[in-house]
Amino acid sequence: MIEFFVLAIALISASIYDVKYKKIPNILNLSLIIFAVFYNISATGFEGLLFSGVGLTVGICMLLPVYTLGGMGAGDVKLMGAVGSMIGAKGVLISAIYTGLYGGLYALLILLIHRQYGRVLISRTWAVLKTFLLTRQYVPVDAPHPIKKKPKLCYGVAIALGTTTYLLHNHLGYTLWGS
Repeated sequence: MIEFFVLAIALISASIYDVKYKKIPNILNLSLIIFAVFYNISATGFEGLLFSGVGLTVGICMLLPVYTLGGMGAGDVKLMGAVGSMIGAKGVLISAIYTGLYGGLYALLILLIHRQYGRVLISRTWAVLKTFLLTRQYVPVDAPHPIKKKPKLCYGVAIALGTTTYLLHNHLGYTLWGS
């Protein structure tokens, strides 16, 4: 039970820090990884080390493509890896699915709040898509009226919500697919 308390504190801290400073500190992610590895080793020995290591790897791999495309910060990727080191590969995989759903809803909310940015984004996407369909080439299109300040997503909040949803569903016996 202590592991869920530590995970909850880490996720709440990451969410608050992400909203306030738009980043997730490395010390928070590293602390969670170290705790998870030691906890899982103490619970099941070498199996626990593998459990944490594979979970860490899967968690990072789930968000790494989005990071490489500039869609999120490195702290978000490391947080998902830290979550994976605590709850394992299957847990972080399902948490990432829930996180994606919450992140998508969050992004829509941000676009509704910042309508001008939403219009520019849709216009640019449509121009790139038309160009690609006609020429089969990707040509980036600059905004005709650049937005001064691009809204930022605090994806740590979505990670916290997605992980919490997984943990609640798991605790209540619900599964996304068979065991």
